[in-house]
Amino acid sequence: MYEDIYKELEVIAMEDPSLRKAFEKWEVLSGTKEEIAAYQARMKRLYDEQSMIGEAELRGEARGREEGIEIGKVNALAETALQLLVEKFGDIPADIKESIAAADFTALNRLLVSIFKITDVQDVRKYFP
Repeated sequence: MYEDIYKELEVIAMEDPSLRKAFEKWEVLSGTKEEIAAYQARMKRLYDEQSMIGEAELRGEARGREEGIEIGKVNALAETALQLLVEKFGDIPADIKESIAAADFTALNRLLVSIFKITDVQDVRKYFP
């Protein structure tokens, strides 16, 4: 008789997610002490894994923000350098514009520090390898 009820409950539980979860918990709690201990150990491992994944995601998000800030700084330096060069020399050759757009923070910073000493737009090329 109990076997029939058990099978009927199992069929119903598999159709409803919340009942299925309760049914699975009931099966676990109906186990031996060893089975319950094994289940609890498995659940602890799963929770630990989920926690580690969550922490890794947070670290990744922080790293992404930091990289985004650095990219923003480089872009701002490039834009400032280009604006100052246009103000000083007028039209800027395309290859110099491309070099400025592709430059790293150090190269752009060197250019900006020296920008008022540059007397010819062609001299800008020496700041970019």
